[in-house]
Amino acid sequence: MRKEILTLVIAFLLISVANAAQLNATLKVVPEIKTKLILEYPTSVKANQDVAIKIRYLDENNTDIKDADVVISINGEKHSLSYSNDYYIYEFKEKNIGVVVFSVNATKQGYETQVKQGSISIKSKYKPSSSLPNIRTIVCDETNDISPVRKDEVITISIDNEDIPIKNISLHASKTIAGGQIIIKKQDCKEFNISGIPYKCFMIDLKGISSEQIKNANMIFDIYRVWINKNDVNESSISVLKIEGNSTSIISINKVSETSEKLSFSFSTDSFSYFVIYGQKNKEVILAKPSIIKEIKDENLETVGIIIIAFLVALIFKLRAP
Repeated sequence: MRKEILTLVIAFLLISVANAAQLNATLKVVPEIKTKLILEYPTSVKANQDVAIKIRYLDENNTDIKDADVVISINGEKHSLSYSNDYYIYEFKEKNIGVVVFSVNATKQGYETQVKQGSISIKSKYKPSSSLPNIRTIVCDETNDISPVRKDEVITISIDNEDIPIKNISLHASKTIAGGQIIIKKQDCKEFNISGIPYKCFMIDLKGISSEQIKNANMIFDIYRVWINKNDVNESSISVLKIEGNSTSIISINKVSETSEKLSFSFSTDSFSYFVIYGQKNKEVILAKPSIIKEIKDENLETVGIIIIAFLVALIFKLRAP
């Protein structure tokens, strides 16, 4: 009878030790090494010009990670890159006029994954004739003269106005534009029923230019972190709403760059109307209360295992004693 009891006790204690060891191994999580991703590329080039996007994936000591999985996606097409001459490099020659948007994903086991996006404006090699009349852009009663546009040419409008979040507009002309105006005006966000927190609202209109003359337009806008922090806005929720008559649509945006002061995004549209840049508040995340056993630290689990083994050895000697 004593042997049967001894066998059961030993079996129970061995199972307990095994479970404790397994839990201990599970809780020992190796933290990921902090990393950062640096992209070097031109923001504007001529059509058919060679373009190189240089990428550096660095660890927390600013040392290059040379054997990582680095993938670049350009217009939805993915390419795996290899490390060479201090960089992961992607080279291409773009023939189409417009804006090329790309994203880079860098990963390695045990290291923090990094994702960044960027865009390059591809301009026509054609230099417009100065004999064509100028197009004017009006920004809140400010007028700026810019160069005219021929068919398939891209013209870029830079905007420096605190009331307008748009800082850059690139127009791709489907037909020659002889003259006209692009009007950009700040709007009162109270006019729009937005399910979220509005940042800036504005209107873009054309005069002397038909919508058929514009193939598409790419815009870049800034959002300052002061507004994000003040309103507790989730950065990933930032969106652009386009309002045309009674219809609304959410426009896809891409993060172009970020600094300690602001975030820059880009989006494309094939028509102009009212636009609202907005975001959603951060939602509270309620974490489930961990079980008691998971709150035990690793060293405590090891101590428990040693105590159980010592008790097991003592019990064996006691039961064998006459």
